[in-house]
Amino acid sequence: MSHESTHENTPQNTPNQRLVIGLAVVGGIGFTLLTVAIAIGVTQAEAANNSVIGLLFWGGVILLVGATGAWFGVVQPQKHFDDINKPLYTGHHEKH
Repeated sequence: MSHESTHENTPQNTPNQRLVIGLAVVGGIGFTLLTVAIAIGVTQAEAANNSVIGLLFWGGVILLVGATGAWFGVVQPQKHFDDINKPLYTGHHEKH
């Protein structure tokens, strides 16, 4: 008795892990730039250089939003989700 897997994440459909990790790194760098810009602005108050803080902040926003958008385009989590009502076939024949 043969039973085919209905799981959509077959090796042909899975995104490249290096690409996903690279996007995570870019998003992390963006988040770090945002955090550094906020920290500089808070600690230096009125003595802070507004143009540097603005560049760090908007650079971080662009990197974070860009990496998040690219991740959604590559991984497409809206298409690949687990349905908890359907048990995943593991390849073993189970006797009930």
